[in-house]
Amino acid sequence: MNWTQIGVIIKKEWADTFRNKMVFFTLIFLPLLLALLPLVNLYVMQALPAEEMSGDMGEDLGPFLPYVEQLGVSPTDPEGARQVVMVGMASIYMVIFLMIPLMVPMMIATDSIVSEKVTKSLEPLLATPISVRDLLLAKALAAVVPAVAVTWLCYALYGAIAALFVPPAVLGVILGLDWIVGILLLSPLLALLAVGAGIVVSSRVNDTRSAQQISGVIVLPLLLVFIPMFLGMFTLTAGVFLIGAAILVVLDVGVLYAATALFRRETILTRWK
Repeated sequence: MNWTQIGVIIKKEWADTFRNKMVFFTLIFLPLLLALLPLVNLYVMQALPAEEMSGDMGEDLGPFLPYVEQLGVSPTDPEGARQVVMVGMASIYMVIFLMIPLMVPMMIATDSIVSEKVTKSLEPLLATPISVRDLLLAKALAAVVPAVAVTWLCYALYGAIAALFVPPAVLGVILGLDWIVGILLLSPLLALLAVGAGIVVSSRVNDTRSAQQISGVIVLPLLLVFIPMFLGMFTLTAGVFLIGAAILVVLDVGVLYAATALFRRETILTRWK
């Protein structure tokens, strides 16, 4: 493994990323937007009078009912109902920080390979002695590192702003141990999975948009895992995240192995048009 070559490719990838306005927007502004919009909603819920926002919601809390016992409040009390709703919404909003490391690196990875095919800048790189493993590792790190960094920074910003106005119960969800473990542990694994899927697809297609769409379909089943949470069937805890991390490690190894096996440098060098 040649870390000098890997470092050179990573620097080149980052330079290309920040020159591409669409990728730059996805990397910087989209995560910030996803982090700020829930804060606006939580602020509105906190600012409205409890009676106006919730009223008697004892029978209408739906998926938020599991939080009633957790908070020890009466759901028929307007203030208690508001706390339950805010805690439930805060929990759902936290899923955003598991979606960012899926969306952002996929766009970077797919754009990286496909755009280099189109501009014919990939062939000279493949003609060098660099191994496919080192090449794909460099491209993967170039996409994963900024995506994870942006995810963690947005989470820190989200928690810092939320601490200024949300009730302690809501802040306990946002900055609780469960979600700290989940975001720190799962973000790199999810980003690596998205990058692997992006490399697999983009090494076989010739169009960036098609690569991104197909990659999105591949990782879509992961988002379906959160549906039971939205329905109030269970809450995400550190234990759940640890199990998820173990599953993601297996998936990451399989996808990256497939990416390395399917990436045909000879085809790109001799037959790709």
